[in-house]
Amino acid sequence: MNWLKPYWIKVLLSDKKFWISSIGIWGVVWSIAEGALFSLQLANIAPNKTLGYFILILLAFALLIGAIFNWPLRTREQKIESNGVVMKLKFGDFWKETGQKIVSATRCFNTTVDDVVIHSSTLHGTFIKRNFTNNHEAKIRIDAELGRANGITQGNYEQGKTIKIQGTRDNVFLVGLTTLDVNNKASVTPEDFFIALSTMWMTIKEKNDGQAIICPLMGTGRGRLNLNSTAVFCELLNSALIALKSGYLTPELVFIVHPYDVQSKKVSIEELEHSFLTLCSYENLQRIRLNANAKEISA
Repeated sequence: MNWLKPYWIKVLLSDKKFWISSIGIWGVVWSIAEGALFSLQLANIAPNKTLGYFILILLAFALLIGAIFNWPLRTREQKIESNGVVMKLKFGDFWKETGQKIVSATRCFNTTVDDVVIHSSTLHGTFIKRNFTNNHEAKIRIDAELGRANGITQGNYEQGKTIKIQGTRDNVFLVGLTTLDVNNKASVTPEDFFIALSTMWMTIKEKNDGQAIICPLMGTGRGRLNLNSTAVFCELLNSALIALKSGYLTPELVFIVHPYDVQSKKVSIEELEHSFLTLCSYENLQRIRLNANAKEISA
């Protein structure tokens, strides 16, 4: 756990559970210390500076314990009992995760990373820069996967058109999500987003080779999806749970959020955690109810 990153420390210091827990622990520690001081006074023993330093150490210890037990960026995990799939909500670097990654792209699968057509800071742009020597190489590879002739201009594919690309560094499901206007501004409507998720999971189900699937909050950045981050997460998770009902998808599905998005208040940990636990628990509760109602009734 790297606590040295400034925005990680800001996330911890802004977490209410951390302060409540730390103050509670310190309250217990101080009660013990106060009792010890009173005992020393009854024994006519004057405490020296060492005791003061010890109390400060106990305060630091209380803060440390509070941080460990209430670390806001800890991984949340739930197992879906009906199929054994492990669902995770993690906070960290998308590109450092091990598994097949989901990356949203323009629906025309453009490969021009120039901070105009495709911004280099997006996952789409980063994927091309990490895995190909230049834009042209990326275009040849992606055109081949799409089955379109190199150099031929192609309009938008259907919502959620998904291709699997094994790059030099990443194994990626590239998902056609956004459309570009005349000013090369990308966007996606909620309706197209919902359709795209269904198509995406269907392709992943067909082409996944047993690895974990790493899924970001698609559409919340330059995709300009008119939904807040919690709503996007709920739709992603719910669509995945629906896809799992109709067959094997993956042994582990990881939803990844960058800590900086938490620090900048772009996402709410409390809302994401509540949605994650609620939807996964409800899925397991449904299984219990279905099993209970499936008992054979003798004539």
